[in-house]
Amino acid sequence: MATGRCPVHRAGRHGGHRTRANGAHYPSDVTVGAAIGLTSAWLTRRAPHLILRHWL
Repeated sequence: MATGRCPVHRAGRHGGHRTRANGAHYPSDVTVGAAIGLTSAWLTRRAPHLILRHWL
């Protein structure tokens, strides 16, 4: 890789990721991704308790 960029990004098959010309992701996209990840982690840990509390 002479350009140092990922072959997926270089080929244009990046699944809709918004990147800058230097390959960096936009800070807003990183923030949204982090929020989704943290929410998913919280739900994964809390869902069994919430479901049991709702059913009992």
